[in-house]
This record gives sequence, C-alpha cells and structure tokens, in this order.
Amino acid sequence: MIEFCTKKRMAFVILLLISLSVITLVLESRWSDKQTKELQSITDFDSSNHSCKSGQFKVKTGCKLCSRKELRTQMSYCQKTGYKEVVECENDGRLYSRSCDLTSDMEERSFYIFEGASFVIGIAAYSIVRQRQKMLDHMLMEKVNRQIAAGV
Repeated sequence: MIEFCTKKRMAFVILLLISLSVITLVLESRWSDKQTKELQSITDFDSSNHSCKSGQFKVKTGCKLCSRKELRTQMSYCQKTGYKEVVECENDGRLYSRSCDLTSDMEERSFYIFEGASFVIGIAAYSIVRQRQKMLDHMLMEKVNRQIAAGV
C-alpha cells in the first residue's frame, strides 16, 4: 500500500501528523491542571525539613534538579523526588530547601528537546540515505554504460 504513495502525498501526511501532534500538545498544556499542581507543591513542605512558622513564604528559585553531591549525601529534600526549590520565610527571612515535583513546564521543555533531537537525527539520516542512493544510481549508470559500450 505504501509503495503506491507519491513523495508529495507522503510529505503531506507527515506534515499533517506533525501539525496534529503540535495542536494536541498545545491544547493539552492549556487545559492541564498546571496551576493546581504548582499550588500544591508550594504549600507542601517536607516534614523532615524546617518550615516557616507563619506559613508565609516566597519561592526564591524554581524547581531544579538536585546536584550529585546532594544526592550522595542523602539530603532529605532531595531523596523524595530528586528535585529541590529554595523558599524564603517572610517572617524571619531564612532560606530553606524543600522537595518539589516536576512541573508540566519542565516536562514540556524536556519533550521538545527530545523531539528536536529526533528531528535533527532524522534529517541527518535522510540526507545520508539520499546521498548513498545517488551514489548507487551513479554506479549503476556507469555499469550500464560500460556494458553498452562493450556491446553486450
């Protein structure tokens, strides 16, 4: 069945699938419960970590991957998820690290990096295959020309 498709049809179908995937991702990210997850990660302190007495704090640095040193020393805030964020208590100004979950923004960024890398690898593979095909076609034409010249 695929042998009967022209290059234009194949390109059209591939572009259609890519555009549908992008549209689906955009709609899904807009309808997700991102705000609910972020609010939950802000209000849940790690029980083994210090907490603000008033419960009021500001997030100083967003959710980031814990360093290897923190993971090796088994810091309590890195053991749960492997990610941490730094918060500042508003009443005394102290800085604390706490565990946090991956946000959908971080997951989306990782997904787009993966898709971009896959696209680049696909384009490179396609160009190599096209170059090899041209070389084989050229070798075949030379062989045919030699056979014709020899009178076979």
